[in-house]
Amino acid sequence: MRVVVAVMLVACGGAVQKPPPPPAKPVPAAVTDDRSGFAQADFGVVRSDRFGLSFPLPDRATWQVVDRDDQNGGWVVATHAATRTVVRARRYAETTLVGRKECEMRATLVGALPKAEAIEDGHYTTLVDEPLHRPKGWDGRRWVAFEPRSGGKLAGHVVLTSGRAHSCLILQVTTEVKSDTDSEALADRLELFSSRTVGGVTVDTAKEPDPIMPAPPPKGTVSPGPIGP
Repeated sequence: MRVVVAVMLVACGGAVQKPPPPPAKPVPAAVTDDRSGFAQADFGVVRSDRFGLSFPLPDRATWQVVDRDDQNGGWVVATHAATRTVVRARRYAETTLVGRKECEMRATLVGALPKAEAIEDGHYTTLVDEPLHRPKGWDGRRWVAFEPRSGGKLAGHVVLTSGRAHSCLILQVTTEVKSDTDSEALADRLELFSSRTVGGVTVDTAKEPDPIMPAPPPKGTVSPGPIGP
């Protein structure tokens, strides 16, 4: 019937009136399957003037950051209690020219990378093991793995080891979930830190150390005055 009416209107020189469009349906909010604990969180930068080192973290305000020579072995350490995640970073001044291999040895020596036999024995399940030029212009390696822990817990690791000239850079992320039923959440977290934190690390010139001030004289003593006639 509608077709017949339309043809008749055209034949009589009348204009065909198009039916009004249906009302627009409300657009649903974006749905995310990110289980990392940082879904849609903005990133902020952690900056260490001591090392001339910067790296991004999700939801930066929720992290506790310690960056002191006299704590944590001198590492920059960022802790996110809610997700049991710790990010450690440090630059080492080396006496010889170094690259990825030499800095992997340094990382193993300080415990940021497990020893080769622990990986070969199957204690770790390696997900990613690849060369990576991060920071830009550096010779690096990115290693990502799962590790079962006591009590049924499951840990994840992301480690960047990079070398350039006389400097090694190590950035280590360790995060943990209560059981392997949360493995998807752990995988999302590893992907996040592997791509964004490791991928966003930058370096520049480290700040010169503060001058060492002389210790004050013991109480009750008088500093000697200028020697003269």
